Amino acid sequence: MLTRFINKCLFVLCISLVFMACSKSGNNNSGGGGATPPDPTPSGPGISYWLSSGDKSNLLRAGVTAKNFGSTSNSLTNITVDSTQQFQAIDGFGYTFTE
Repeated sequence: MLTRFINKCLFVLCISLVFMACSKSGNNNSGGGGATPPDPTPSGPGISYWLSSGDKSNLLRAGVTAKNFGSTSNSLTNITVDSTQQFQAIDGFGYTFTE
């Protein structure tokens, strides 16, 4: 009986943490909603995409824009993938709740 109570408390705690993590706060720098950055100057053939925003002002809105890839250098971080280096495999993440 005590184990069942503890499991229910843990479940409620996990759900509460998920809702708290997903709620809006005063410091919203998560990338969802907010000010819209200016459109880059298009060059080349267009690509299509679907747009949704955190404040629900755009819900699966179809869009088409030109790709903007160039050879101009910038100060952004480059990510290099080394396919010769391997790490431990992960089977999955999850939580099991049984009564």
